[in-house]
Amino acid sequence: MTTSTTRSRMRRAPVLLALIAVAAPVLAAGTPWKRSIDQLPMYGGVDRRMDPATALGDDRFIAAAVKEFGNRRKASEAYVEEGARSHLRGDDKDAMRRFNQGWLLDPENPGAFHGFALMLHEQGRDCDALRMADKALGLNLSRPVALADVASVYALCSTSQQTAAADRTRYMAKAKELLQRASTMAPGNDAIYGRWSYALYAGGDYRGAWEKVQRQRELGGTPDARTINLLRQRMPEPN
Repeated sequence: MTTSTTRSRMRRAPVLLALIAVAAPVLAAGTPWKRSIDQLPMYGGVDRRMDPATALGDDRFIAAAVKEFGNRRKASEAYVEEGARSHLRGDDKDAMRRFNQGWLLDPENPGAFHGFALMLHEQGRDCDALRMADKALGLNLSRPVALADVASVYALCSTSQQTAAADRTRYMAKAKELLQRASTMAPGNDAIYGRWSYALYAGGDYRGAWEKVQRQRELGGTPDARTINLLRQRMPEPN
């Protein structure tokens, strides 16, 4: 990310907060579902146009966002990026709100579905996350690290008891395909190898996982301590 881009986003931050405030009173008031619905992907699938107050709040929010960012797609990207920043600082409740707002602005934004997949993964719901990941891929998700995130979801769902035996091999193969694609697109990105090591650990390929840990280190990255501890319980680190 360039310095000018960073400064631009920093300048937009107060505007984002102001736009959030436009929608907040509607989401916080009224019936119980309105108080919690923003913590469910796509607002839980509820038809928001059926409630006049919610529909009015959405219209005002969308109009204000379009006025600031120029169009719904650009506004959606801004909210999805804000959700990603909230996730990175550990505020997943705020992150889910932002991903939902990004989806509301543009239901075809793959980044919103990537965000939903991340949030469901954090809740331990990897096979639910996979459905969101599939939607993101269907909408041409293309950012390398996002593809690696989606690959991790496939790998973890492949080990779930919810997953039919016939699907496990297919899911792990999809995970490896996505990780290979991500690493080809961004060969110097150490974070991709961090996700790759965990995916291989989940699939039982401990030697392969250690190889990705080593590659992550070679690229200047710091492997996740949790992954290292899990790997060491299965296989000593190769010399």
